[in-house]
Amino acid sequence: AINSAKKSVVFIFPAFHPPHNWQEELAYFANQLLSSKIFSEYGVSFTIVDDGSKIPLKTPDLPLPLQMVRHKANRGKGAALRTGIKLSHADFYFLYDVD
Repeated sequence: AINSAKKSVVFIFPAFHPPHNWQEELAYFANQLLSSKIFSEYGVSFTIVDDGSKIPLKTPDLPLPLQMVRHKANRGKGAALRTGIKLSHADFYFLYDVD
């Protein structure tokens, strides 16, 4: 039998004091994904890990499923990536810095 279920892809974005335009950059990236072939072939979502930014990051308005989590204190990029992977259940992961 052929498995017709879509494979899932999660883009994980660790962030610590990202630039002021980070939400616009993610929205642009999300819109690019929506217009690409990958979105039709995979279930795509974003996970953002705020790694203890002094001012908590606001959840961006994106056209893709999104989950956001915050570390109370900065724990480093590796910890932020591990948190994102632990919370995201996917077939494939892409890791990108927001900051």
